[in-house]
Amino acid sequence: MKKRLLYLFMLICSVSLFTSCGDDDDDVKYPVDSELAGAYKGTMDVYYVGVSTPIASDMVQKVYISKASDTAVKLELKNFTITVAGSELLIGDITVDNCALTKSGDTYKFAGNQTLSLVVGSCNTSVSGTVGKNAVEMVIDVDVEGGMKVKVNYKGTKLSGSENSEAKITGFTIDNEVVTVAPIIDEEKSVITFKVNDEATADDLKALVPVVTVSEKATVTPASGVAQDFSGGKSVVYTVVSEDGTSRKYTVSIEGVQNIMRYSLDEWSEFDAGSSYDNYWTPEPAGFLATSNGGAKMLNGSSSAVKVGYPVMKETEGFNGGAAKLVTLDSRGHALGSLAPITSGSLFTGVFSLNMLAPLKSTKFGIAYDKEPKLFKGVYKYR
Repeated sequence: MKKRLLYLFMLICSVSLFTSCGDDDDDVKYPVDSELAGAYKGTMDVYYVGVSTPIASDMVQKVYISKASDTAVKLELKNFTITVAGSELLIGDITVDNCALTKSGDTYKFAGNQTLSLVVGSCNTSVSGTVGKNAVEMVIDVDVEGGMKVKVNYKGTKLSGSENSEAKITGFTIDNEVVTVAPIIDEEKSVITFKVNDEATADDLKALVPVVTVSEKATVTPASGVAQDFSGGKSVVYTVVSEDGTSRKYTVSIEGVQNIMRYSLDEWSEFDAGSSYDNYWTPEPAGFLATSNGGAKMLNGSSSAVKVGYPVMKETEGFNGGAAKLVTLDSRGHALGSLAPITSGSLFTGVFSLNMLAPLKSTKFGIAYDKEPKLFKGVYKYR
């Protein structure tokens, strides 16, 4: 009797042992934390189901994978946006809390589904793909309330955590004469504005070429140096993506227009001073710009033994194109030197008409202008 009880006890122990071993085999644990979890940066193509042409291609997007259990992962795609009729439509954060894992060679397959309450309404969402070896590939299907179905193909690589996360436009310039106030970056509002000449045509505003600089190792779309259309009140959205996939959008637009008088000093004409005097150069447009050369002609008679020269000269090597060179001349060697020992160069808006009886009335400063002047801008070099 005692032997039978002993055998029965040993049998129970052995069954318990084998049962315990079997439970251990079924207790699968995948290396979610150590190998799979993390942020992934990649690109996605977005399709309307039934349409072969993608509505968006190669969109840079970050995906987050975290641990749901030892055999499942949580997947997040934040700020999912698609384009509808030329406008961006924010769908929202795509989150599937429990995607079951199955081992497949040296990677893992995953699949899951969830009903989400998004900006566009209630959406049935399913996801499937593979993850492992620092990469993820997946397909996301979103059934948007109302019948629209969207499919997303995504490929990404795992980030190390040392990548630069800054996504900023650090410089924005437009080198075009119709731009009267250079672009100003408002970081708080993520907008960039500039002003243009009120005579700028639609063709002018379609040919503006912004030069954009961004944070280190970031990229920008549209690319720097590509012409953009700002005509008809249009704005252009620039998207900056950092090295780690963080993105930021800037809206660029014309803030206003300005009436502007612009004198490049590139165009000059030779003024006929008459047979008794040497001719001199005068800047265009005539009637708007004048110089002191008209008075200096008295010191440059054709038959005079001493010629002082003209104090305002055409200069081809200016800051950007042509310029006016203004000098002060020594007139003491001339017969009229006692009246004008020095002859200075000057450039002004208006006209010069020599009046020998009342020299101070020779200059007619200014031109008619129907607006309030706000800004005077130019470049000069002094020696």
